[in-house]
Amino acid sequence: MPDNATTPLRRTQQERREATIRKLLDAARESLIEVGYANTSIQQICHRAGVSQGGLFRHFKTRLDLLIEVADDVSNALIDHYDRRFQALNQEDDPFRLALGLLRENCRARDNEAWFELILAARTDTTLRTAMVPIWRHNRERTLERAISMFPALAQKHPDFPAFVNCIVNQFHGETINGFIENNEAADRERLECSLAMIRQYAER
Repeated sequence: MPDNATTPLRRTQQERREATIRKLLDAARESLIEVGYANTSIQQICHRAGVSQGGLFRHFKTRLDLLIEVADDVSNALIDHYDRRFQALNQEDDPFRLALGLLRENCRARDNEAWFELILAARTDTTLRTAMVPIWRHNRERTLERAISMFPALAQKHPDFPAFVNCIVNQFHGETINGFIENNEAADRERLECSLAMIRQYAER
């Protein structure tokens, strides 16, 4: 008789379902990053995931449903990563520098390229844009929640704190998109120092 201690446990149906969905999400994300939105076809995703088209459609009704799930998955994962990193490193002397450095790191993360690919495609794809709006709003809300939790006194002092946070985040999003073409470390350092100066002036206001 087989030794139960060494016999692999059979996965439950739920575990198999979750594993397949994870494969599809990862494959779609990598396809968006490597070949772009237009070329991220059902065939491309299934080939990368090692899942049949029938298997894909058992979990997602359409290609759009899958790609929207990718957007949500990437967005939440990056915000969670940011939160963990800040909590682990928050003994730094300059929390503003740490917060901005981690924001830049998150914006430039490879997985975030999938998010940017979908955002840019939504400019001309009205169906995608409509589907992306609630994901984008949730991302913005979670980002603001993190900023408030990191700098509660600043948030309480300034009624325009949400708008200020949004300006900073948009700045680094734009920098990242420009970085797909431009590679200038000196300019990166200058922008970071300018951003820090703006935050300090804002805090002292």
